[in-house]
Amino acid sequence: MNMLEEKNEVLCQVCGEGPSVVTCSACGKPICKKCRNLVIVGNSEKGLRVMDLCNQCRENPACNPSLNSDRVFSLCTVAEMVNNKQDNDDRFRLKLKVL
Repeated sequence: MNMLEEKNEVLCQVCGEGPSVVTCSACGKPICKKCRNLVIVGNSEKGLRVMDLCNQCRENPACNPSLNSDRVFSLCTVAEMVNNKQDNDDRFRLKLKVL
Protein backbone atom coordinates (compact mmCIF):
# COMPACT_ATOMS: atom_id res chain seq x y z
CA MET A 1 0.00 0.00 0.00
CA ASN A 2 1.44 3.42 -0.98
CA MET A 3 1.07 6.79 0.78
CA LEU A 4 -1.81 7.91 -1.47
CA GLU A 5 -3.84 4.81 -0.68
CA GLU A 6 -3.24 5.29 3.04
CA LYS A 7 -4.60 8.85 2.85
CA ASN A 8 -7.53 7.78 0.62
CA GLU A 9 -6.27 10.13 -2.10
CA VAL A 10 -6.91 9.41 -5.76
CA LEU A 11 -3.95 9.12 -8.11
CA CYS A 12 -3.86 11.21 -11.30
CA GLN A 13 -5.20 9.15 -14.19
CA VAL A 14 -3.09 11.03 -16.75
CA CYS A 15 0.47 10.73 -15.42
CA GLY A 16 -0.13 8.19 -12.66
CA GLU A 17 2.31 10.02 -10.39
CA GLY A 18 0.72 12.70 -8.23
CA PRO A 19 -2.46 13.01 -6.21
CA SER A 20 -5.42 14.40 -8.13
CA VAL A 21 -6.58 17.90 -7.24
CA VAL A 22 -9.60 18.16 -9.59
CA THR A 23 -11.50 16.12 -12.11
CA CYS A 24 -11.52 16.93 -15.82
CA SER A 25 -14.57 19.06 -16.66
CA ALA A 26 -15.13 17.05 -19.85
CA CYS A 27 -14.34 13.39 -19.15
CA GLY A 28 -14.26 13.28 -15.33
CA LYS A 29 -10.75 11.81 -14.96
CA PRO A 30 -8.98 12.75 -11.72
CA ILE A 31 -6.00 14.99 -12.63
CA CYS A 32 -3.04 16.38 -10.68
CA LYS A 33 -1.64 19.94 -10.68
CA LYS A 34 0.95 19.05 -13.32
CA CYS A 35 -1.60 17.59 -15.76
CA ARG A 36 -4.33 20.17 -15.13
CA ASN A 37 -5.06 22.62 -17.95
CA LEU A 38 -7.16 25.66 -17.05
CA VAL A 39 -9.29 26.92 -19.92
CA ILE A 40 -11.43 30.06 -19.68
CA VAL A 41 -14.46 29.91 -21.93
CA GLY A 42 -16.91 32.70 -22.69
CA ASN A 43 -20.60 32.00 -23.09
CA SER A 44 -23.44 33.75 -24.90
CA GLU A 45 -24.44 35.65 -21.74
CA LYS A 46 -21.01 37.38 -21.71
CA GLY A 47 -19.98 35.36 -18.70
CA LEU A 48 -16.84 33.32 -18.18
CA ARG A 49 -16.49 29.72 -17.17
CA VAL A 50 -13.26 28.10 -16.01
CA MET A 51 -12.74 24.51 -17.08
CA ASP A 52 -10.16 22.04 -15.80
CA LEU A 53 -9.18 19.76 -18.67
CA CYS A 54 -6.87 16.78 -18.99
CA ASN A 55 -4.36 16.85 -21.87
CA GLN A 56 -6.53 14.69 -24.13
CA CYS A 57 -9.67 16.82 -23.66
CA ARG A 58 -7.68 20.05 -24.02
CA GLU A 59 -6.82 19.01 -27.61
CA ASN A 60 -10.36 17.82 -28.44
CA PRO A 61 -12.61 20.51 -30.02
CA ALA A 62 -15.70 18.66 -28.78
CA CYS A 63 -14.49 19.08 -25.17
CA ASN A 64 -12.61 22.39 -25.39
CA PRO A 65 -14.82 25.19 -26.79
CA SER A 66 -11.86 27.57 -27.02
CA LEU A 67 -10.43 25.50 -29.91
CA ASN A 68 -13.44 26.54 -32.01
CA SER A 69 -12.94 30.23 -31.25
CA ASP A 70 -10.86 32.77 -33.14
CA ARG A 71 -10.42 34.83 -29.95
CA VAL A 72 -8.41 32.96 -27.35
CA PHE A 73 -6.87 34.88 -24.44
CA SER A 74 -4.23 33.86 -21.95
CA LEU A 75 -5.01 33.95 -18.23
CA CYS A 76 -2.75 37.02 -17.87
CA THR A 77 -4.65 38.85 -20.63
CA VAL A 78 -8.00 38.06 -18.99
CA ALA A 79 -6.72 39.33 -15.62
CA GLU A 80 -5.51 42.56 -17.24
CA MET A 81 -8.84 43.08 -19.02
CA VAL A 82 -10.82 42.56 -15.78
CA ASN A 83 -8.49 44.72 -13.69
CA ASN A 84 -8.45 47.57 -16.23
CA LYS A 85 -12.25 47.69 -16.21
CA GLN A 86 -12.26 47.70 -12.40
CA ASP A 87 -9.99 50.74 -11.95
CA ASN A 88 -12.90 53.06 -11.19
CA ASP A 89 -14.80 50.60 -9.03
CA ASP A 90 -14.25 49.20 -5.59
CA ARG A 91 -15.32 45.74 -6.73
CA PHE A 92 -12.56 43.19 -7.07
CA ARG A 93 -9.25 42.65 -8.80
CA LEU A 94 -7.75 39.44 -10.10
CA LYS A 95 -4.34 38.36 -8.87
CA LEU A 96 -2.51 35.46 -10.44
CA LYS A 97 -0.30 33.18 -8.41
CA VAL A 98 1.61 30.45 -10.21
CA LEU A 99 2.27 27.43 -8.03
